[in-house]
Amino acid sequence: MPQRSEWQQLLPAAEQVLQVLRAHFARYTPSANEAQTEEDWIRPVLRALGHTFEVQAALKTPDGIKKPDYIFYRDQAAQLAQKGHVLADDLPSRGGLAVGDAKHWDRSLDSTLKAKSSDPFSNKNPLFQIHFYMLHSGAEWGILTNGRLRSRRRSTTPCGPS
Repeated sequence: MPQRSEWQQLLPAAEQVLQVLRAHFARYTPSANEAQTEEDWIRPVLRALGHTFEVQAALKTPDGIKKPDYIFYRDQAAQLAQKGHVLADDLPSRGGLAVGDAKHWDRSLDSTLKAKSSDPFSNKNPLFQIHFYMLHSGAEWGILTNGRLRSRRRSTTPCGPS
């Protein structure tokens, strides 16, 4: 793809975004606090990359209502149409592209926390969590990050009802 003319045409814009992100990263102080990592690093990166997303949208699951950190939409109209609604396994038909979950800076993305929490789901393996969100949203894509590392996952199994 890098040899394609379409790719080449995007390089100047990509370089500008990269410069913005480098400058932001130079001012960023990593945190072991998930909310601070999201606010200070992850959301500015998502916005700089031009993503349209909603934070902590309600998702109906067999385990009750869960709130993935992010629901990514194809455009702002799709996002606004779903704002305030409880989402379900038909997210793609409503303009949803992916679900996302973020952890704090040094949080392992593939292990379960040993510490106790009032919400056992929050201590689950993050890869389990993103798979769970994909399964129950119908999203074909999930994005998992701690700000340092990222894991893109594409469903290889059907995510909706049979």
